[in-house]
Amino acid sequence: MQTTEDEFLGLLQQFGQSRDRVRLVGGFYSESLTPALADEFRGRKSYASLVCVDCNLYESYRDVLTWCDEFLQPGAIVYLDDFNMFRAQNDKGPRKAWLEYLKQSRWNFDQFLNISWAGRSFVVQGQD
Repeated sequence: MQTTEDEFLGLLQQFGQSRDRVRLVGGFYSESLTPALADEFRGRKSYASLVCVDCNLYESYRDVLTWCDEFLQPGAIVYLDDFNMFRAQNDKGPRKAWLEYLKQSRWNFDQFLNISWAGRSFVVQGQD
């Protein structure tokens, strides 16, 4: 499934959501989640309310989870769209990246909602 930026922004408008507070960053996570982008977010004191990761690959999950860690806050939701890919095996794909991330993250997480058979969300709790 693919959605262009214009289609996505149109969906926001269609469902009554503000486009002013949305920042789309295109490209592979390893190339687009840069130190410069982190500096920009820090400069604006930006924090995440929702982190939605929608990809199937271990490397992509690893990169985005590591990068966004400093922008999380208590009560934020982390939604992993493909959490149960690869037959929900803990040594592959999204689950492997999530379990590795939990070991190095400064945050605690509570499981929140399962979305269909593949997706899972977590609520960010306090820091260790």
